[in-house]
Amino acid sequence: MLPGFPMDGGRVLRAAIWSISGQYERATRVAAGGGSLIAYFFIALGIYMAFFKRDWIDGLWIAFIGMFLLTAARSAIVQLATRRAFVARHVIDIMEHVPYCVSPAMSVRALVDGPILQHGLITFVVEDAGTLRGMVTLNDVKAVPREEWDSTPLQSVMIPAQDLVALRALDSLQRAMELMDERGIHQAPVVEGDRVIGIVTRDGLLRILRTELEFGPR
Repeated sequence: MLPGFPMDGGRVLRAAIWSISGQYERATRVAAGGGSLIAYFFIALGIYMAFFKRDWIDGLWIAFIGMFLLTAARSAIVQLATRRAFVARHVIDIMEHVPYCVSPAMSVRALVDGPILQHGLITFVVEDAGTLRGMVTLNDVKAVPREEWDSTPLQSVMIPAQDLVALRALDSLQRAMELMDERGIHQAPVVEGDRVIGIVTRDGLLRILRTELEFGPR
């Protein structure tokens, strides 16, 4: 068995290091590092066989296996960073406070000429008498033909409240990402009772992950 993740030998190596050190992250990084080295060897061997031995079929196949192993090894590192970045943090840590609230009766034209063009905002909470009615994003606005902006109220284009994924301030970022992935959405309101206190966006979550990958422990 080759000692590199995600191969069986790599999983055995990770389990052994984890058992000895008690450090799951360190064990995963070592096993993934071994997997990357093996992957690079396969890629180099495949290129050598294809271009120097003229064995194109076997060479390219071995190089392809190497690329697959390299992708899997890197994926293990990304999953590790995601776990570290998201599990211990909460929605309140990254949410955008004081979301811009608009009325369901506001026209698309008023929204575009006002907060979109003047302030560069792209996500809006639709409220009526302090009660959440839905959300409107830039993509929802783009779906409306320009000639209909004046006559189209936001309640006609908004995502209704019942279709939103509402988060709580103390929900983990892991839960936020899982819910967004499950529903295929890019933003979610953070609620406290019936009141919206913030917004979490997929871009905000990915920004946290990129920072973890770039500056987190190796």
